[in-house]
Amino acid sequence: MSRFEIHGLNRNRDDGTPLFRDVSFVIPANKPHVLCLRGPSGAGKSTLLKAISQMIPNDGGTVLLGGK
Repeated sequence: MSRFEIHGLNRNRDDGTPLFRDVSFVIPANKPHVLCLRGPSGAGKSTLLKAISQMIPNDGGTVLLGGK
């Protein structure tokens, strides 16, 4: 399993309003992890997952899997 890293991920709504800013975390490769996203409807949970998987463009930040 490869190390998974998110550094300074940003995404804005179409009107320019920030949806999330500077999201950063690292999931090490040495043991299994479970990640849970919680929040109210419209908070950006699905958008964050789409941005991480690069299904939608990010407005800034880096997504790395195994350093790439």
